[in-house]
Parts: sequence; structure tokens; C-alpha cells
Amino acid sequence: MKRCIITGGAGYIGSHLVRYLNKQGYAAKGLSRPEDNDELSVNFNDIDALKNVLAKEDPEIIVHTVAISSIAKCEKDPESARRVNVEWVKNLVDAAEVVSPETLIVLLSSDYVFEGTEGWYKETSPRKPQTVYGKTKAEAEDLVANSTNPFLIVRTSNVFGMGGNFFKFITESLKNGNYVDVYFNTRFTPTYIEYFLDSLERLLRRRETGTIHVAGPDRVSRFEYALIMARAMGADETKIIPTEAGKDLGLSPDSSLDSSLVRSILNNYCPGFSKALQYALGRFVYPYFSFMDQRGGIYGVIQGDAWKEINYIESRRGEKRGNHYHEKIREGFYIVDGRVEITLRAMDGSSHIVFIAERGDAFIVEPMTIHTFKVLEDSCWINFLSEQINREVPDIRYP
Repeated sequence: MKRCIITGGAGYIGSHLVRYLNKQGYAAKGLSRPEDNDELSVNFNDIDALKNVLAKEDPEIIVHTVAISSIAKCEKDPESARRVNVEWVKNLVDAAEVVSPETLIVLLSSDYVFEGTEGWYKETSPRKPQTVYGKTKAEAEDLVANSTNPFLIVRTSNVFGMGGNFFKFITESLKNGNYVDVYFNTRFTPTYIEYFLDSLERLLRRRETGTIHVAGPDRVSRFEYALIMARAMGADETKIIPTEAGKDLGLSPDSSLDSSLVRSILNNYCPGFSKALQYALGRFVYPYFSFMDQRGGIYGVIQGDAWKEINYIESRRGEKRGNHYHEKIREGFYIVDGRVEITLRAMDGSSHIVFIAERGDAFIVEPMTIHTFKVLEDSCWINFLSEQINREVPDIRYP
């Protein structure tokens, strides 16, 4: 069981990483400032306090996620940006070199260490940060790379799921029916958090060192991001207003990352942005395991559920199935082939969603949810039931 410390364990990425690593069999603990109410706390300005924490916990891996990542905040207060993004990294590195010289130090870095004009930056592309934020992250990279400890620098971009600042802003705005001004002249590679966590854990397990990019495969503008999200949510696309970002904002015209190296090393599933949104919105179940090579791929569908009945279903194009609900039974579905429009309506009226499921997609239907399948192509799927259907008194209700 590998002992890990995740700095910023109370933050968005850090908290997800602590839970994910523990689920994978690690002994991971979050380390944050005392006011963040994490499992472990420390004053990052105090190098002796950091030494004491490392000596007590004896971590094999430290993943440093703490940073002021707001470009605007960094530009407004460069002194604070430097203190958090650089000096805290230096203190951590100095403490680890003395107390934990064999500990792998992992730094989460950013696409903003590059100039941000050409895009599709590789690990070997020259860095030329243009913002205070980018400059502090580049300096932090140098501190880690020049450490006597083994190190791994992981650059990523706009990690999102049911959280992440930009994702949350767009979803809440669309749900409330608000107009959203979104920049069309800034492009990046949004990264789904489950893919990021899976990739990072695999890198830790392999004890990879050096610098590597872990980001999504698609380059989109912020406007395209919001438009695709509106379509996925079934929201009004006319609410998305394209706006030009001025140079004074510090946003890169194109900071997209080339992550082909990590995918060639890990051979794991990396969803495109549109599919990742379906996972983030809770429509589909993300594979718990994946592996791909020249022979094909292996994908873990659902793990941890006790299914009492499994059925195989074939349906012709144009047909409809379902249009019922269960009072107690929970259902899982895996689309083997074809394309199906799924409509889910909660009996209490709290939700009504429509989405397209196709080959390889898995999703769950909770009790008291009316589910209707409209078959768009000849299709077949596997159906999992949490309880066996009683043929005499079936738990099938019609609205």
C-alpha cells in the first residue's frame, strides 16, 4: 500500500485524487492549510513544519496540487501568486530533500507555461510563459526538476467534471436560462477528471519520472465548449453569445496540449470532449478500467453492483421500448451495438433528460424513473437488474 500525500486535498482536483487513490488501494491523505479542514494541515510558509509532517507520514509519493490558478488573480496580486505558486513549492522540495530524499515529487503544472499562440504543445516544446500565472508555474517546474528527489511534472488543462470553475459557470448559467458571453478566440484542451485521475494513478503506479502532458484529445474554444455543453444539456443554444477576449485578459489564443505521449504509454481510454460531457453530466458510467493495444481494447463496464438478473435485448430501427418505471428495481444498460435515444423522467418531476447512447455506452436507471428507448438504428444491449423480475407480480409500472 503506497503512502501518498496530496497537497490541496480539500480542493477540487486534490479531493477527487485522495478519494480515487484510496479506492485504488493507496494510503492517501490530503494536506492543506489549517483553515481548509483537510486530514492533515500545515503552514506551507514554515519549512520546519513541513519537515515534521513528512517525517511523521513518511510518504512514498507527494502530489502537489496547491496553486493560485486564476490568471486574473495572479495578475492583480503577483506577490501572492509567487508566494503560493513558487515559494511553497520551494519549501516543499527543500523539506523533502532533507526528510524524504527517495520520495517521488509530483507537480501539477499548466498549459500556460507555453506562449499560447501555436497550440498542440508537446512536452519538449520551448516554454515561454506570457502571464504571471504561467511564469510562476514554469519557475515551480524548475524547482522540482532541479531537486535531488525523483520527480514527475504533469501538465494539464481545464480539468472538469461535476465541478471545475468554467464547467460550473456554464452549467449553472444554462440551467437558469441566462445569457452567457463566451470567448471565441481562446482555445485549449479540456480534460475530463476521471480520465485525468486514471492516467495519473497509472503514472504513479509505474513511478514515471520527467515531464508529461495529461489532457483531453480535443482542442476547442471557450465558445465551442459552451455550445457543445448546451447541446448536451438540451439547453437553448441561442443563450451562448460569442465574445472576443482582449489581450489585457491574459488568455492564450491557443494553449492546447499534445497528450499523445501519455496515451501511447498508458493505452487507456480517453474520451473526446462531447462524450466526456455525457459522463460529467451523469448520463453514462465511466469505464472503471481500460486497456487498448494492437489487438483491440478491454473496457470495464460496471464494478461493485450486485446484479440479480441479466438480459440481452435486440431492437429494430424505429421501434420503441420501455416507457415504464420500477418502484424498487435499479437497472443498468450497456449498448453492445447500434444507436438509441434515451428519455429519463423522474416520477416526482425533478428531472427530465434526453440523450443518445451508442456502442460502448453504459448507464444506470434508478427506481421511480420512467425510461423510454427510441431505437435510431438496429441495436442490441445488455440489461442488468438489481432484483429478479417476479413474473407473476412484476415490478413494472406504467405512467
